[in-house]
Amino acid sequence: MNRGFTMFELTITISIMVIISALVLVNFPGFSRQVAMERAAQEVSLTLRSAQARALAVQKFVPTGQFPQGYGVFFSNVANASYVLFADLDENGLYTSEEKVDEIALPKPLTITRLLAKEKTNPPGISYRELHIVYYRPDPVIIMYGVDASGIPINLGAGDVEIIMSSSDNPTLSRKVIAWTTGQVSVEK
Repeated sequence: MNRGFTMFELTITISIMVIISALVLVNFPGFSRQVAMERAAQEVSLTLRSAQARALAVQKFVPTGQFPQGYGVFFSNVANASYVLFADLDENGLYTSEEKVDEIALPKPLTITRLLAKEKTNPPGISYRELHIVYYRPDPVIIMYGVDASGIPINLGAGDVEIIMSSSDNPTLSRKVIAWTTGQVSVEK
């Protein structure tokens, strides 16, 4: 009775493992980009939740020692490789540089490609250059401002906004983060 593997069996087994490994390695860059996109979309969603939690928890803005009425997140199509968590010190619903709490950079080659308002409630939606999403206390009030090419801020009222991110080296790879004035935040393909 023979108790081992023949050279032929070992060669076939190793060949199958090499072919499977090669297939996995060929798909790894695409898989890696998809994971990075999903992580970035979840990070945007968590930043929106962080702004909401800071506003409702009456968190102190350390640089000035103030307790702002609201915290928000600022997105821009122009500076599209990052977004900003801010404390709304002047209570106007709009981000200014002295209100910055944190700037979060998107991993390369991901960028914010479109900012839409009312895409879900009134398609096809309205495109904006900037979005300011601010959470206020003591009531969970959410104010959203869109800034178009003219530079004039517009209160978007009730509804939804979409932050669309895509990869500059693969435009078909994209995710939408949708925020509603009701406080709901979701991520979609």
